[in-house]
Amino acid sequence: MKLSKPVKYILLIVGILTSFGLLWFYSTVNPTDHSVFPKCIFHSLTGYHCPGCGSQRAIHDFLNFRFLEGLQHNLLIGLAFLVLFYQIYLWIRNKIKPEKKSNLLYHPKTPWLFLILVVT
Repeated sequence: MKLSKPVKYILLIVGILTSFGLLWFYSTVNPTDHSVFPKCIFHSLTGYHCPGCGSQRAIHDFLNFRFLEGLQHNLLIGLAFLVLFYQIYLWIRNKIKPEKKSNLLYHPKTPWLFLILVVT
């Protein structure tokens, strides 16, 4: 199904507003102090931390420019932000100067690198 231009713009605006709303919410409401945020089911059932445990607190700390505290909550959130900024950089670069360039995230060994980082 092909969307018309006005519908695409409306969806883009709704997506941007939703993203900013979530960023504002995560920056102002501390997940440690409020029970609004979902709890990790794996941690609740087993008592062990999963690779995602602490990511909500880490996002809150990152949005409040407390990067070291954020990395202490979840070290992988730093990697997630690096990947996000890399993707934004590639998107902007392709908008300015469209040409076929390699994306390091599509390299065959990248999933193995991420797996090693998550497991260790």
